[in-house]
Formats: sequence, C-alpha cells, structure tokens
Amino acid sequence: MRALYLITQKDFFQMPHGGAVSHHLGIFDGLVELGYDVTIIQLNPVDLNVIPTRIKKNYIFVNTMQQMLSFIAKNHFDFYLIRKNINNLLWLNKIQSITNNNKLCVEINGLSLQNMQDKSIIGKLIYSLIKFLHCNYLQKIHSIYVVNQNLKIDLQKLDTSGKIIHIENGIPFIKKTVKKGSIKKILFFGRFQNYNDYKLLLSLESYFLKNNIILEMIGDGPEFSSIKHLFRKSKHVIFRGFIERSDFLKSGIVSSKTIGIIPLNINKDSKYLSPIKLYEYLAMKIPVVYSSAMNVDVSTLEGVVFKYDVGNKDSCIESIKSAFALYENIYNVEWVKLIENHSWDERMKLLVEFYNRD
Repeated sequence: MRALYLITQKDFFQMPHGGAVSHHLGIFDGLVELGYDVTIIQLNPVDLNVIPTRIKKNYIFVNTMQQMLSFIAKNHFDFYLIRKNINNLLWLNKIQSITNNNKLCVEINGLSLQNMQDKSIIGKLIYSLIKFLHCNYLQKIHSIYVVNQNLKIDLQKLDTSGKIIHIENGIPFIKKTVKKGSIKKILFFGRFQNYNDYKLLLSLESYFLKNNIILEMIGDGPEFSSIKHLFRKSKHVIFRGFIERSDFLKSGIVSSKTIGIIPLNINKDSKYLSPIKLYEYLAMKIPVVYSSAMNVDVSTLEGVVFKYDVGNKDSCIESIKSAFALYENIYNVEWVKLIENHSWDERMKLLVEFYNRD
C-alpha cells in the first residue's frame, strides 16, 4: 500500500522542535506501522539536517506547485493526506482533478488568517474571503482530519458535517526507560509560546521551595528569552534550552520523581491546540498536570493526568500533589497497555478506516 503526505508550508521545518513537526513524524510512523510505504512531498527544499535521518529517504522536494502536481499526476496512492494551509487552499481543486477524483483527506490545524478579522476592516474582508474559500473547497473534499474538538465544531459551521473526524494526537514510541530519582521535579518541555501561563508557575515559587521541587524549563521558541527573564530571581528553576526528548531519559533530567505540566491559558491562540507534549510526557511514563484550558479528551487517561482550574494557584497545587502521590503506586499503572492504546498506529488506523468508509 502507498500513502502520500503532502506539505506545502514553506517554513514547516525551519523550527524543527515544535509540536507540528512531532505531529508530522507521528503520522508518518503510524502509517508505516500499518504497512504503508509513505511518500512525503515537501514544497521548497529545506536544510536536510532538520529532518530525522530515518525518514529522509521518504522525502521528495520540489520547487514549485506545478512540479508537485506533476509528480502526483504520475503516481497512484492508496491514501492521500494533505496538510492544509493558506499556500495550498487554492490548489485543492486541481489536486482533486489530477488524482482522477481519488479521495483526498485534508488535515486542518486551524482556520487560516482567522486573527485578521480582529485587526481592521480590511482584515475582516480578507478573512471573509479565506472563509469563503474554505467553504468552497472543503465541501468537495472526501475527508477532513482534525486533532481538536473546537476546530471540528467550527468547521461543521462551514457545511462540512459528516466528513470530519476528530482524532487526538498519539503517544510516540521511546525505547529508553526512566531512571530512578529522589528529587521531585516538574518538567515544562516544548516551545515557549504566549498561550502558556508562566506567571502562574512563577507564583508557585514558595510552594516549590518549601517542598524541594525543581522546575525544569526545557525548549525554545519566541518567548524563551522573556520567560527566562521573568524567572531571573527564582531559585527553583533550571532553564536548559532545547534538548532532544530521548536525551531527557539518558541524562536523568527526567526520573521516577518527575511530573510534566501543561500550563495553558485561555486565549485565541490556544483555542485549536491539541498539545502534543501531553503524549510526549506519557511516552516517558510520567504523570501530567494540565489546565482546564486544554481541550483534549483525557477520559481514557484517567489516573495519570490531573486537571487544575486555569489560572488557579491552589487548584494547580492540589493537582501537583496528586500527581506526585501517584508515584507511591506508580507500578499499578499499566504503561505498556496505555501507550499501545494511544499510539500513533492506533490513531492512523482510525483515520484510514474513516477514509475508506465508502
């Protein structure tokens, strides 16, 4: 079986440490596990150093959309997945026709240029045009794949009901196991973005110091410098910059006394998020504390994830206590089963079954 994964976002791999790329790799791994030979077409060549070695052979780089269309026309695939963005929205009809109207599945992570509607009259007009294009083209698409329930609800308003499937992100496979540790740590891992509530974490300083808890801040991103400055007087925080996830376990940064945290705040940028760091924490077999702003179905993760009321310091402390208390019975957690049930191949199995529904 052959699968095509099409990416036209020019800067997709320019920031290789973000959730989008982890999500992309998860889809690739999931399809491979299902027996697909996956071809990834990337518009515009990128620095090959930012692409994992294990999948470089699966990439085809093209310079123009015409070259991409030509390749698609000459090859047949059993599964077509297109990562939608503003660059390819106008080309969806053309892609549909050159595949002889084979079924296309479009992966949508947001509504393009949605924030422009709040800026000016011109912005509202531009967004209205983009919304019209969404309505026009997405009605012709066979399947739409989203990872966020809010996005599914909003897309259904564009008359696409019946063809949308909401599937959460998956847990990546990690070979290494967590080392034993005695120091309590809270791990924030990922890109430093403005939709996280760093001030709440700062307000927990006295609790952290009193309970000998270290806050490990690992990652990069547009807010890294300003957040590091915010914590400049804190004695319980360690900033490490970006570190590969697999190196957390090797180095002992993550140990048997570590919990992960997802301190999302409520704002427009987080509305359509499905934080992949939730599943990356679980891949490392550590419990997770998350805010109620996170719109993810965690009903099948009960007992290893702990919610707090967004922005509420006392609620966050109670969830942290519950997460650390889990380590008293950590061996009762069936991690292998949990990871298998939420793996990327299980996620892709759901998507392919939906794609082949008729």
